[in-house]
Amino acid sequence: MTTVRKIIVDSRYFIEGTAGKGAFELSEIVDIHPTQVIYLESFQCVNSWYTIDDTNRNIYLIEFYTDNNKPKYAGRITQIKPGPYDSDSLATAIQDALNANRTVTGSYAVTRSTSNVTSASAVGSAAFRFYTVALTGGGQFSLPDLAHLSDPAYQQEWLALPGAAYDINSIRSSNDIVEFGGTREISTTKTSGYVDLRAKHSICLHSTTIGNMSSMGPMGIRTLIGLFPVTQPYGGMTVYQGSGNVHDFIEPATRSIKRMTFEVRSFRNDIIDFQGGHWTAVFVIGTRP
Repeated sequence: MTTVRKIIVDSRYFIEGTAGKGAFELSEIVDIHPTQVIYLESFQCVNSWYTIDDTNRNIYLIEFYTDNNKPKYAGRITQIKPGPYDSDSLATAIQDALNANRTVTGSYAVTRSTSNVTSASAVGSAAFRFYTVALTGGGQFSLPDLAHLSDPAYQQEWLALPGAAYDINSIRSSNDIVEFGGTREISTTKTSGYVDLRAKHSICLHSTTIGNMSSMGPMGIRTLIGLFPVTQPYGGMTVYQGSGNVHDFIEPATRSIKRMTFEVRSFRNDIIDFQGGHWTAVFVIGTRP
């Protein structure tokens, strides 16, 4: 029986790949006896992934305008510049995205607000965690939510506007962070729901070499070995401590370990881009309960 009791993995020392998807190799082969299982004791990382990246940068909007006195609708997909944001800088980035290549004559302004009132005192106030989008100077708009965008019937309506085509299985919408309700009605003003700057609400640790595919993760993937809640936005920490329950173990996929592969994915199954950040995890080899 092996004398090794703990395996400490640090993504900084992957022999290939990145923190989001890479391989770690031990200095020796570690044997796992049939009477033993693996426990995930801890996981920790800095939330170094961007608030907005390629997985959530799209803004879908419908714009209404007149052309030669004829009413027209257009579906448009604009994109927020990737990067780390706080409440104020994200409002500015959304405003810039909405104003880029707009089909309406008016211009968009995005301000922080409560659920029904805008205020200049919003800066620095936790209560002002909503956005109000106002279009002035001509035209009206609508900002569909994920429920609509995920509906095949709505997608066909969108394409008939005409609207820019999109993949219903890969919407990559900023609605993950800020959503403007489910109404289809066009207007000159929209107020969002609560702005949640946590780009990921949970992250999933996968491995094809440790577990025996006895746990099912998001999208039906069976390589999940750890699920960690994210409670802090960009720059915060995600820390997980093992439950201490002897039945909360990983069934080994093999009786010896040397090379281990890992993936860290979002709940939408995207590989996490740590932007140069890293993570560590501690695995314990213990007796099968």
